[in-house]
Amino acid sequence: MSRMKTAAFAVFALVVVALVASPATAGVIYDFTTTLESGHGAEKVNGRVWADGEAYRAEVTRDGTPVVVISRDANVTAKLLFPKKQTWANRARAGAPRSSSLFIWPMAGAYVPDEPKVTYRRGETITIAGRKATEHQIEATFVVESQDMDSTLRGTYSVKARIWTTKEFPALPLGQLLRTGYYLVDQQLDAIVTSLDGMVLRHDLEVSRTFQGGPPQIERTSTVVQTLTLTEIPAAQFEVPETYQYAGPVTQTRE
Repeated sequence: MSRMKTAAFAVFALVVVALVASPATAGVIYDFTTTLESGHGAEKVNGRVWADGEAYRAEVTRDGTPVVVISRDANVTAKLLFPKKQTWANRARAGAPRSSSLFIWPMAGAYVPDEPKVTYRRGETITIAGRKATEHQIEATFVVESQDMDSTLRGTYSVKARIWTTKEFPALPLGQLLRTGYYLVDQQLDAIVTSLDGMVLRHDLEVSRTFQGGPPQIERTSTVVQTLTLTEIPAAQFEVPETYQYAGPVTQTRE
């Protein structure tokens, strides 16, 4: 799988985490568009999510190949379905979940040596997918270091997130809306994102990583809900079809 396709699949996983929610009396179906821009190029992905309580089903088609992710426990565990091959796989996670591929440090033992700076500001209310949505602006800057016997690698991160939520639907059932994988940073981010009210209708994230003495690397991701429908959802939508064959686990390195 190419690096661009791997990144796009990771964005798809992020979409699921960021947007799964459901009203108290019925399920919700929504169509979304995710765009990813990085040093490897740009890609746009369209998909659909069915969500009801802690269960969800998310579908995208890339290069003519559909991929489905289903979970019945608020994304604690998940299964990947490959309709063309009629196979499915368990999702396996490698390390701490992260919202951007740039948060993955190239050396082992990475840590944040100083207190990160994290800020929050409430923005204006606009209309997204026919719903009133309030903007939340989150910014973070922090330093990461790692050392081995011969060298020290030091870098600086700048993170800008803009998240729009609507109170017309309940709060998200998941806590990992914005995750770096670095405890000192995520501790502050969690305090902010867990206080946001309602379902996420748009999530923009820009991450800039600069290694000491080098140019910045930038990755931008934007996910927007296009349509939103309240409806009853059959339980079969969240199950693996009996005709599918198990193909083993698939490792996911990014949330």
